[in-house]
Amino acid sequence: MILVFSLSLHDSDPKDLRLPIYQHPLLTAEVYLVCFLIWVFIILIGKVFRKAFILPYRYHFHVITFLSWLSLEFNLLAIDISLPTLSVWMIAAIFVFIFILAYFMFSLEIESLKKLMYGNGSGSCLRNKIANKIAIYGMSFLGIGVIINFIIKSFSIKFSTSLEGLGLLITWIILNIAVIAMLIYIEFPSYLQAFYKWKYPEEYRQWEGKTVEEWYGKKYLKKHKELLENE
Repeated sequence: MILVFSLSLHDSDPKDLRLPIYQHPLLTAEVYLVCFLIWVFIILIGKVFRKAFILPYRYHFHVITFLSWLSLEFNLLAIDISLPTLSVWMIAAIFVFIFILAYFMFSLEIESLKKLMYGNGSGSCLRNKIANKIAIYGMSFLGIGVIINFIIKSFSIKFSTSLEGLGLLITWIILNIAVIAMLIYIEFPSYLQAFYKWKYPEEYRQWEGKTVEEWYGKKYLKKHKELLENE
């Protein structure tokens, strides 16, 4: 869908566009095909994991990889729109800023998980306070932005091209940070739990009070009948 939109923008007359766009598209059919083949390859690899308790994680992982693919397409389109206005170094600086922020969030999440699992996190109170401030004020700014956008559309207020470009740039950065925050704070702990379930299946089965058939599934047990001895 993003590919079709990108191609339609590049095929349009520049005079009909509100914002200029880079002449040489970064999001091409070849890039889309490569991403699609990688995604299909990951799905095929995922079929190795057949235990019933891991299947929900496997299906969800395919959704997350698709979201990552979609984010890549969106970023390539955003770069196409930004290049006529911003320099390559400016765009690189934006990605460096997002990477540093992602590293900061990931470090905080690691410390939080260590404290939760082992009771010995070494994270500083100052960093936690900063993270909380970012979360609170970040969501506040996002909410204010949604309200302002609703008011603008309701009253059909028009802004200059430069302000529209600035708004798109801020939206691009916020969406990237939102996706990264979701992967770090929601998805990463979930798949960490999946890893431990895969590593210690019997311990988790007994802890959750599941039977061998409920935990591993009938199809898997047909090929691994030795697991029935654990019942």
